[in-house]
Amino acid sequence: GWRLFDVAVNDKIVLNDLDIWAEAGHDHLLKKTIQADITGGKLKISFPQVKAGQAVISAIAISSTDNSLQPTAPSAGTVAKIHSSGEGWALRTWLNTGDNPYSDASGQFYALSSELYGAQWIESPSTIKTSDSLPSFKLTANADVLVAIDTTLITLPVWLKNWQPLTKYVASTFGGKTGYQLYKKRFEKNAEIQLERLAEDEFYMYPVFVLPVTTLDYPIDLRSTTKWEAEDGKVWSNAGVVEYMGKKCVVSPNSKGKIGVSFQVGLASKYGLEFRYINLSGKEVAAVVEIVDASGHQVWKGEWTFLATPNEWKSYRTDTQTTINAGTYTILITPKGDGPLYVDWLKVQ
Repeated sequence: GWRLFDVAVNDKIVLNDLDIWAEAGHDHLLKKTIQADITGGKLKISFPQVKAGQAVISAIAISSTDNSLQPTAPSAGTVAKIHSSGEGWALRTWLNTGDNPYSDASGQFYALSSELYGAQWIESPSTIKTSDSLPSFKLTANADVLVAIDTTLITLPVWLKNWQPLTKYVASTFGGKTGYQLYKKRFEKNAEIQLERLAEDEFYMYPVFVLPVTTLDYPIDLRSTTKWEAEDGKVWSNAGVVEYMGKKCVVSPNSKGKIGVSFQVGLASKYGLEFRYINLSGKEVAAVVEIVDASGHQVWKGEWTFLATPNEWKSYRTDTQTTINAGTYTILITPKGDGPLYVDWLKVQ
């Protein structure tokens, strides 16, 4: 029950309430084979409902009974070509630990920030001499370019002021052990990126990575979290604030009781939500859920389903379903059937 979700192919549910843990246990492969009819050359995989945790797929393989079909050509990548007059420069793909950042020296990446796995990157000479010129490359799509700067570098170049410093790092075995801080800058499609020097004198070249701009939400488990206690919110009708299993919480016994949990955010974004709850009804309880702002305006309305719990606290993970602006909001939860449904806290990510 830690992850519980539906899987749909071309908007038709093919796996209902998939529970990876229940079927495969911890750290074991779970393989599902689905038959699907494809028209128009498009295959859409979606998760219509996630009842617990986050939906996850590690790999997808597609095959056909029609032997005449041929796979499409691989994409050209985010970088079209690297332009260099010197030797030792090359465009590489599928970055992974164990890759050597330099063409002429030993050393391997042994620690990478998670989003860099699979990225395009530039292999380079280890040392850039005073007379050497650096290459340029052209983007085929909007992209984030990341440079990894040696953390021991005392004087940073002026051009780096226009790049965003990240609290993310890369490490390699070059020179015994070298740690790098990542800096990021976003460029538009067709931009020509000219790499710049770290110093006028000789210096060790910095690793360069290129990632296409994604519309995917940032993983919930990697976001910063703020916790809001449910008892600090509001209750209506026969809902109330109680102490249960050593925790002060709110409870709604049935469809007459409404629970309101309030929270604040400082930036416009879609936010991840995690509730800690207990459902003692012995069955699933659907609830009407509304997100309203400080003025009472409804931002979103839908339905969540809380699984039955054997008298223990359980997590329900979802998100705000839409982008919300900075401000104060209240999540209103009204069970559609008998509970009781207890809510301890809300975490906003």
